[in-house]
Amino acid sequence: MALASPSWDADRAVGTDPGGTGAPQVLAFMPRLFVLTTLPHRRPQGNRFERVNGWQSLRMVAPRRIGLPYGVYSRLLLIFITTEAVRKKSREIHLGATPGDLARKLGLSLVSGPRGTAQRLQAQVRKLTSTTWSWHSAEPTTPLAGTRR
Repeated sequence: MALASPSWDADRAVGTDPGGTGAPQVLAFMPRLFVLTTLPHRRPQGNRFERVNGWQSLRMVAPRRIGLPYGVYSRLLLIFITTEAVRKKSREIHLGATPGDLARKLGLSLVSGPRGTAQRLQAQVRKLTSTTWSWHSAEPTTPLAGTRR
């Protein structure tokens, strides 16, 4: 997650488009561990997943009937939840009364049907909230070549 000074105001955290168009862009947040280890891009086989990046590791276990979170919608949901928590300085985040409300909050176009936006978002919310997460960060026991302690 991005660090901020005590006087930093998330509501006014707007920058300018790096592409030079001058369009305002809202600052968003993602937990550092998810930036380093990321969720699966495609539907994982089985109900366990582990990703290791250097000293950081992420392990996920989900009920077989529900499955593990994966893909763009899970990442987008994590960014939205984290950004809302930082912006509102609260652990309670209102996702919306319906999956369609959540899709609108995320700026997604609503597509109906069994593979539509709302249904896919609802499935990923269920996967995210049903998963058991464990993080581990440990410095290697042997120093890297060429480094000093």
